[in-house]
Amino acid sequence: MQTGRQQSEIYSFGVILFELLCARPAVTYDEEGGEQFLSKLARSHYEKGTLTEIIDPVLWVQMNRDSFTVFSELAYQCLSEDLSIRPTISAVIEQLQKVLKLQQGPEISELQQGLATHK
Repeated sequence: MQTGRQQSEIYSFGVILFELLCARPAVTYDEEGGEQFLSKLARSHYEKGTLTEIIDPVLWVQMNRDSFTVFSELAYQCLSEDLSIRPTISAVIEQLQKVLKLQQGPEISELQQGLATHK
């Protein structure tokens, strides 16, 4: 069972994931000095299916689409208002490992596996 602090840390980690994905700070300020929160912007775009509009374009062209899907879903779950939907840290680690494998592709994963068996 997660404590309130753990769930708060998972939320913060979700913000960091979106900062990486979008190459934007967690908080920006508009011309009137009002705060703009990346978490709110990212959740809105994720829910509308328009997340690619705010993704760092340099990262977007380099990212495997399946890897992007898993990564963005994980980040979104971390930001969930419903605490029961937020993943545990072990689930976060598992999903990030999946993202890495998808990003590397089967060729690299097979090569790493082959190297591991020859040690």
